[in-house]
Amino acid sequence: MKKTGGFTLIELAIVVAIIGFISVGFLKVFSALRVQTGRTDTELSLREAQAALRRFYVANRRLPCPAGFTLNTGAANYGREAVLTGAPPSCDGNIVQAIPDAANPQSFGGVLPIRTLDIRGDRATDGWEHQLSYQVVAGAVAGNAPWNATNLVYSDSTLATVVHAGAVVILMSHGPNGNGASSVDGGVLQPPPATALNERENVDGDQDFVDATPSEDPDTPFDDVLVALSEAEFVAPLVETKVVEERATTARELVGRITDAMITVPMRDPPDPDGPPNPANCVCSLTFLDDTQYNETANCDDPSAIVPGFEYQCAMICDRDTGTAGVQPHLVTDPLPPPGCQRRHRRRLPWPATASSNGVESPPATVETDTIEVGRVPWQTIGFASGNTVVDPWGNALNYAVEHRVADHLNTGTQIGISSLHPSFSVVVMMVWSDGPDGANASNPAPGAGLVCQNDDICETRNVAELISALVRAGTTVD
Repeated sequence: MKKTGGFTLIELAIVVAIIGFISVGFLKVFSALRVQTGRTDTELSLREAQAALRRFYVANRRLPCPAGFTLNTGAANYGREAVLTGAPPSCDGNIVQAIPDAANPQSFGGVLPIRTLDIRGDRATDGWEHQLSYQVVAGAVAGNAPWNATNLVYSDSTLATVVHAGAVVILMSHGPNGNGASSVDGGVLQPPPATALNERENVDGDQDFVDATPSEDPDTPFDDVLVALSEAEFVAPLVETKVVEERATTARELVGRITDAMITVPMRDPPDPDGPPNPANCVCSLTFLDDTQYNETANCDDPSAIVPGFEYQCAMICDRDTGTAGVQPHLVTDPLPPPGCQRRHRRRLPWPATASSNGVESPPATVETDTIEVGRVPWQTIGFASGNTVVDPWGNALNYAVEHRVADHLNTGTQIGISSLHPSFSVVVMMVWSDGPDGANASNPAPGAGLVCQNDDICETRNVAELISALVRAGTTVD
């Protein structure tokens, strides 16, 4: 009997098994390819997010608040940064998460504000169509304020090893499994399993993050893709391309300009009364106990040379037969002292301003020898337009300190102004400084400690020799 064509059940089973093996292999390859494609798209989206944040910073000199992560695509504020409220400006805690709390926010968490940043198309999400998580320190959204980078990235959930300290920006994709991510329509996907401690650390709403080794273990998965940027890392591309200056550079330039302006104060004084006396005699002005004024008229050949307000302590003594008993010292109003007269007015630096003096120098109640007077920059006294001109890029008022004996112009005791009579030309007698990125006034001099720049403060100092040299170069006479 002739055998008919066809396949036996065994042959069909073999064919099905082969197709199954091929399909499984194909699915594995396809799945791996999709994951790789997703990671590539995610990397591109994270790069575009960084570029968009830098563009926003260039335009606004601050970073945006996050957007709310539960808003759906139909909401008016979907993809838009949370509004800034209060002073200093703060992200609306009703829309985004204030960390650690709304009363004392150090960071704000949510999702990347893609509409505010004008990010569109495939770059608006990660490679698996989830929104990118975004966390930013409070100081960065407030503009001119210390950024105080408090976000930390660790190698695992034990938080034992820091792999990135001081991050001002955290950008994160929650990977292909999407654990803890926000979907495009504002839905929050499944949280990481209780045993996935590394992934759970990235969704617990604090300032600690984990960038661990990837794991496909179903109990301890980790596929988050994280970018952490310090302030220096964030601004570095902008500084390299000359789009903006590093804030420390801006602070150094501002401190230098103000230091130079301080030295213009003694330059603006009337000419020093140096040289031989002309006219040859003094005008002695004597005030007695009964407040009557007695003027001893001398041979003042050039009355126009008298400058009101300049006084000299004369070594010779004026006397009169009437009035109070005793002799009275000369108070000489002539700008050119006669032989034996010592000038009482010398070139000096301005005193610091106080919080209540509105930028005007404020002399202390008691003038001492080598005491350091510390306060604010006297912006009105040095000719600046407003208090905003003496604020550093982190929003803090600049500081100013000066030694008493170079700020006091009266030659009483050891108050000798800027002159060659100072006991040490190398002693630093003035300092202008910014508190730097951390906003802490580390350089505030302690009694007897002198003027020394500390920690991350940005300082300009001058000693007596440098002050005299600057005045002489400008054609200003100095005692």
